[in-house]
Amino acid sequence: MHKNHKIFLSFLCLFVANFSLIKGTVFTPDGRPVQGAKITIVRSDIETTQQKKSRKEAISDRLGEFAFRMDVGPAKFHLSVEAQGFPKQEKEVEVAGDERADISVVLKK
Repeated sequence: MHKNHKIFLSFLCLFVANFSLIKGTVFTPDGRPVQGAKITIVRSDIETTQQKKSRKEAISDRLGEFAFRMDVGPAKFHLSVEAQGFPKQEKEVEVAGDERADISVVLKK
């Protein structure tokens, strides 16, 4: 391999970060997607002082979809979903490594 290629590949490796992708969809009880739901995720398997730093929020799109890019696992997360007209829903999510977790949240009346 050419010396410049080795340097470029070494440089490129610095910017390739592993991560876990936690994505999902929020639905009404009758199966329709919920736009504008607030989804909050917090890492739950770490000290309380560190949990605040891990907190992220997202708003579901018109298809009810949301996604979080989190540091690589293994890790446990607490997910909460709030939408107007529905009680707050909570869910536990666990990832084993740099994987993708797909979640469906069906809101209850």
